[in-house]
Amino acid sequence: MRFHRFFIPQPISIGESVVIRDADLLHQWQRVFRYRSGREVILFDGSGYDYRSVIEKISKSEAELKVLKMDKAASPLKAITLYLSLLKKNNFELVLEKGTEIGISAFVPVQSDRSEKKGFNIARCRKIIKEAAEQSGRGILPALSEKEELSTIIERAEIPLLAFDSAGKTFDSSQFKNFGALGVLIGPEGGWSDGELELFKKKNVEIQSLGPLTLRAETAAIVGTFSLLIDK
Repeated sequence: MRFHRFFIPQPISIGESVVIRDADLLHQWQRVFRYRSGREVILFDGSGYDYRSVIEKISKSEAELKVLKMDKAASPLKAITLYLSLLKKNNFELVLEKGTEIGISAFVPVQSDRSEKKGFNIARCRKIIKEAAEQSGRGILPALSEKEELSTIIERAEIPLLAFDSAGKTFDSSQFKNFGALGVLIGPEGGWSDGELELFKKKNVEIQSLGPLTLRAETAAIVGTFSLLIDK
């Protein structure tokens, strides 16, 4: 039997009871899933573990669950930080959702020269990430930071950076297979500007191309990072 997974932003311990007072979650459990006492679910708190739990009491105001079993949850194969230029709302949110599913460790929105969008709804985006983690089986939610300027990212980066652009050399994921952590830079709908490409070259940021076809920014983000994640 498959159990639904739910992220709970509070510490969970084996053998202990968990009390939940999140009104939205309680409504979902009672009105959507029709959960009652005795129902088992999977809870996770972002620590990397799944906790199989049974609902002992449930009402409109709170639910009490007993934790029965702890298991190691799925975790990304590599620590990939995606520096994603601000895209149109639906495209940006699509990358957050699919990026969470494939194993990206962190998302950093980037204000680049050709970004059509200037901001994003961080609360909504965190909700999308949470739901994607619940669905995909991830035990640790990817981090989502506030928007940053591209120049600031490059100056402060503590991990190697790779930028995707059609002007780069042919992408070779095996080149990065031994990297424990890597930052991937994805440009906006209009691509990186000439000035940004010059900045990459000046700061020795690797520039590679995903092939002769012109990919949408959201496609490049998912395809490029997934290739890096699966190359052991």
